[in-house]
Amino acid sequence: MTIDLEFHNDPEFRKLLTRNSDVDLTLVALELARDGQPRLDFSHTLDWISRRADEVRSHLTRTRHERTMLRELARCLSGTHGLHGDKEAFLRSESSYINRVIETGIGIPISLSLVYVAVAQRAGVELEGVAAPMHFLTRLESVEGPLFVDAFHQGEVLSYDECCTWIQSLSGLSSMKSRIRWNLPGHAIS
Repeated sequence: MTIDLEFHNDPEFRKLLTRNSDVDLTLVALELARDGQPRLDFSHTLDWISRRADEVRSHLTRTRHERTMLRELARCLSGTHGLHGDKEAFLRSESSYINRVIETGIGIPISLSLVYVAVAQRAGVELEGVAAPMHFLTRLESVEGPLFVDAFHQGEVLSYDECCTWIQSLSGLSSMKSRIRWNLPGHAIS
């Protein structure tokens, strides 16, 4: 077996390795999934993401409240389409592959978050991933401050303070705000 260390078949992954700023993380995730599924056709997953973006776009643009927009995104992805986390998902490699997450509805925090980000961004919402202690979330900068979405828990929307409290209880760390640096504009915490 020959290993392609130049990643000729994985142009987005190559961009990621060279720290290029215009990386499509959805394509990177699919390129990684193809390592475990050599015959993976990206089109089904990309079509599904586009259809979900079309499905929520009109709802998202009709509201002026970011929290309501995120709840609508969660209603579509977790409610209508059944995306959710499952503790057993951590034991199955397929739970890391976004195509399988879409097919089965079950994933781990990062793979579910990637689906949320892909749909949101295609619908015009600048959701981005956030690595938190012991978990992975998504974040949207809003007029009320950063809002976090926990795709693993059916798209629960959390304010900054709610998120700090939840992560503190999850991790057992005390005084979360004094230990975490979120890199948020106006919310940098040392």
